[in-house]
Amino acid sequence: MIFIPFLYFTCLTIFLWRKLKCVNVAMFLSAEYALTGLCAIVCVSMNWLDGGGIRYTSQDLELNVLPTFIYCLLHTILILPFALFNPRKVNEISIKHEKLFDYFAFFLLAVSLLNLYLVLDNIIQVISGGDFATLRSEHYAGDETLAQKKAKGLPSVLGYFYYFNRTTVLALPCFFYSLCCLQKSKFFNVALLFSSLSVPLSGIVAADRTEMIFYLQSFCLCLCIFHPFIKQYQKRYLRIILIPLGTIMILYIGAVTISRFVDRDQGAQGGAFQYAGQGYLNFCYFFDHCNDKHIHTERMLPLYNKIIQDEIDYVELRNEISREQGFFISIFATYLGDFLCDTGITGMVIWVVLFLLLELLTLPKALNDITFGQVFWYYMLATIPMFGIFYYPYFTWLQVVCIIICAVMSILFHYNFVYKSKS
Repeated sequence: MIFIPFLYFTCLTIFLWRKLKCVNVAMFLSAEYALTGLCAIVCVSMNWLDGGGIRYTSQDLELNVLPTFIYCLLHTILILPFALFNPRKVNEISIKHEKLFDYFAFFLLAVSLLNLYLVLDNIIQVISGGDFATLRSEHYAGDETLAQKKAKGLPSVLGYFYYFNRTTVLALPCFFYSLCCLQKSKFFNVALLFSSLSVPLSGIVAADRTEMIFYLQSFCLCLCIFHPFIKQYQKRYLRIILIPLGTIMILYIGAVTISRFVDRDQGAQGGAFQYAGQGYLNFCYFFDHCNDKHIHTERMLPLYNKIIQDEIDYVELRNEISREQGFFISIFATYLGDFLCDTGITGMVIWVVLFLLLELLTLPKALNDITFGQVFWYYMLATIPMFGIFYYPYFTWLQVVCIIICAVMSILFHYNFVYKSKS
């Protein structure tokens, strides 16, 4: 069974490549799941199962046909709609209300500058200290970072404004669109790129790797969407940006990985493979061991639960679900595995059906001329299965606010609401 996800998603990746004849989002998503399937094979063959987030041990490893089949089927169902859009067939990406695009960029920049003010001292402390493992353990235990304490001291207006920090992830597709299609100034484009780094910078204060990995994945996702529109001189510009930025991020991810796993039997190398390869393994474990009697919707419907319950303590929620299930749940089981753990098989399938309908109703098809609003929403939805190889990336109400803002801006960038009176 351990070979099936890797072989299946590898074949799917090759099929999508030949079908669309270009690097595309669906192929990229499938390739990610093939890569994690390969890492799962390495973990099992090297006996890197104990610890590192993998629930199975070498004594109780049992991968059954049904969860393997469901794993491949449901993830494929949610990947394939992204193949309906082929960027090579698009002649132009237009935009309604370009001035609004500028205002939105300035808004993201303002939020990012506020974030830099809050996290800069903390980042310097974390990098100079170098004890990433201890910092990460303290974060899991619920300890506040210096940046979080500093944020609590902000005036109320700025405190509410800082709620939009998660929204800065939207600056990355805006950067690519500005660079490739709008021909904005270098200063404007650099400001957008800086804004897109706000969340990864916030992640450093807790010695977190996931935000860096999310950013690198998102960069690749944007390349898949915009590559037909990138001119030769812009490719050189991107290389100048990407090589040093990517090198710094990879070095940081490597340093955190070494700090956290160097003392374990598997070493840093084993820890890295466990990090990337545990999704399929833990999905099977959840499928076989989850108790459907305990239903939690806080991570599936975070904004709704925020409204009816006010503040949600996610550390306590994690501990509560872990007690009910009989095992620690804060591990990677893919985003569908998270819903499986929280709401059972029925809840997971309902979520898949609803998300599939959302994809089919809102994703752009193979059109010659589309708008940035359509591309913007396409990017937003694609980040869910993209980072879903680990877990659901929008499990807090602040992240749902980001989705809502993206939806609103997508509509404004797509439709022309200027009223024309009859002559």
